[in-house]
Amino acid sequence: MQPIAMRLKENLEVERYLFPNSASDPREDSYPSFPYKYYTLDFHYYFEDNMPWHWHYEIEVIEVISGCITIKSSQSSYQVHSGELCYINPKTLHTVLPDLKDSGVILYLHLFSPELVHGGWGNAFDSRYVSPILDCRGMDLFYFSSQNAQTAEFKERLREAMEAYDAQNFGYEFDVRKAISEGWKNFFLAALPRLQQQRTLSDRSEERMQKMLAFIQRSYPQNLTTKDIADSALISERECFRCFQNILGITPTLYLRNYRIRMAARQLLETDLPVQTICYTVGFHDLSYFGRAFRKIMHSSPTEFRKTGLQPKRKEERVKE
Repeated sequence: MQPIAMRLKENLEVERYLFPNSASDPREDSYPSFPYKYYTLDFHYYFEDNMPWHWHYEIEVIEVISGCITIKSSQSSYQVHSGELCYINPKTLHTVLPDLKDSGVILYLHLFSPELVHGGWGNAFDSRYVSPILDCRGMDLFYFSSQNAQTAEFKERLREAMEAYDAQNFGYEFDVRKAISEGWKNFFLAALPRLQQQRTLSDRSEERMQKMLAFIQRSYPQNLTTKDIADSALISERECFRCFQNILGITPTLYLRNYRIRMAARQLLETDLPVQTICYTVGFHDLSYFGRAFRKIMHSSPTEFRKTGLQPKRKEERVKE
């Protein structure tokens, strides 16, 4: 199967699926008919130069088709090259950073619910093979090197799932489930040495971070302060700054600004609202500042962004910035 360059409509589909889920109920807006989906993501057409910090309630496996990316969680970081995979545990706060010096960074994003593998919480499949991985503190991310035979096996099973899902032949759901289950068995064997490891970052820190990000994603149009963000996790402003800096590497104010810009970009592409209206709708109070902030992140003015439909830039321009 050849990777398809991701156009704007597909880009927005990924955006709508991945990021609203960070602030929603795990059962809300999940897969409507079948608990597996995959996307082809070409960073040449992506909103920004990275995939912002987020989490979701499904299992995610990323395969790098071309280029190189760095996947970071709150406690781990892996550089993943073409032909390699990375597993991301449910509810793991993470980001994806492409190497912008590459001519093209293209990924497959596989998303599926744990139920697709075990068929029901508490049964033998779950207790022996699924929950031990989901509950392991050291399994936030798991890297599959291209030199590992288990990587090739797991990749082959994922490709079978994709092909069955695309074909949609009679009974394709069984074929997808079979491929994912066989891939999981191979993955479990590869993960066995890691299952007893402990994370260095406390669960409390990541839980606080997720609460604060969910609060921002719900309340970003409002006039939020750092105290408001800290209060959402029942911590002090100082602890709030510490969590953001230690985990995300930015301040709460900067994260809020960047998130507002992302929401503005979506409205510019999906609505006919005037730029000034969008500016105020997403929480900015100064149109001039909004324009400067938007250009810094999206590399164009709001008007240009809407007019060109996210025209991709040359990579050398992005690296220079």
